[in-house]
Amino acid sequence: MKTNFTNQQPSLGPELYDKDYYLKSLPGLEYLEKDKVDPTISKTIQFGSITAGDRVLDFGCGRGNLVIELARRGVYAVGVDFSENAVEFAKSYVTQFSEGIRNRSQFFQFTINELQFENEFDKIVFNQVYEHLHDWELKILIEKYKIGFYYPPN
Repeated sequence: MKTNFTNQQPSLGPELYDKDYYLKSLPGLEYLEKDKVDPTISKTIQFGSITAGDRVLDFGCGRGNLVIELARRGVYAVGVDFSENAVEFAKSYVTQFSEGIRNRSQFFQFTINELQFENEFDKIVFNQVYEHLHDWELKILIEKYKIGFYYPPN
């Protein structure tokens, strides 16, 4: 069933997410040190029951922290973001990690409409992305990937 979206607000442009956003505005800079893990990432992995060997898509990967932590744990992880700056940052950031982590991590720039992954992933993660999308964009993603939202207990 195709959803017809009329009077939709335009997507937030990738120009809002420039290099300064990732280096100065986006919280979590303290977790860019190699051995520090953002507690929200650990909780995402736990709540998503993500384990070594899983194939995971991180939609809206930002700096790539989740993808890198997943790869560190033996997960094959792909991060996608519509911001060229995010993808460039993530590709640069992952170079400081081991070859095994680099081999299990990939980063791509895509818009919602360009995403064409089908049956390639065991899990899709939207970690701290929901608030950046309009309802019509979320509907496209849900319809496209037949995903349900999991809300961890308080």
